[in-house]
This record gives sequence, structure tokens and C-alpha cells, in this order.
Amino acid sequence: MSKYFDEIRKEFPEIVPFEEDDNILWENEGYKLLRSDNYKEAEVRFKKVMLAQPEHHAGYEGLAYIYYYFNEYEKALWFMEKALEIAKGFYEDGSLDIEVLEDIEFNYDAINKKESIGKWWSKNK
Repeated sequence: MSKYFDEIRKEFPEIVPFEEDDNILWENEGYKLLRSDNYKEAEVRFKKVMLAQPEHHAGYEGLAYIYYYFNEYEKALWFMEKALEIAKGFYEDGSLDIEVLEDIEFNYDAINKKESIGKWWSKNK
């Protein structure tokens, strides 16, 4: 996949893709921690989500926000590109609302330009 994915896989070798029951819990916890500015703990949750569901955008998107706030723009952009790629596929097959895709596109552009990103999770999660 990528060096980033491989590094995270080494951190959590016990997580088997598509066999975890906690990925929704981890995603919800990640956004709760993100809202409270607890970025390190949120990072752990989003890494687990990404590993558990590597074909879903949630983990990648969450990690993009984390790395953006860590000022790791290259890393943030890679994760947001991956989230956007996956989200577009979900939108095309009718399983994702346009508003979600637009939020990801907006934040992808903002990260790419190093501008302020929309904190949609602060009111919606």
C-alpha cells in the first residue's frame, strides 16, 4: 500500500482487516478525542479504524486531520487523498451522500493549500 500504511500495520499487528467488530467504536472515540483536542489518542483510534477497514475512508480521513494538526502536511495530504479516492467510489455506487464527499473534497483542498480545514466533526459527531 504505502510506507505509511506499512508503518501503522507494524504498530498493530493484531488487527486483522475486515474481522474487527470495534471499528465503529474506534471511529466514534476518535472523533470524540479529536473534538477534545486529544490528538495522540485520536490518532491511535483512527489507525485502528484504517487497519480494520482499509477499504473505507473513515480511518484515512481521521488520520489526515490528525497529521494536519501535527503540521505533517505531506502525510495529511496522502491520507486525505486516499480518503477522497475511497469516498468517490462510495458516492458513485450510491452509498455516500454528496455532502460527505463535498466535506472531504473541501478539506483535501484546504490541506493541500495549508489553509484552515472545516471542523465538521465538532458539530456532527
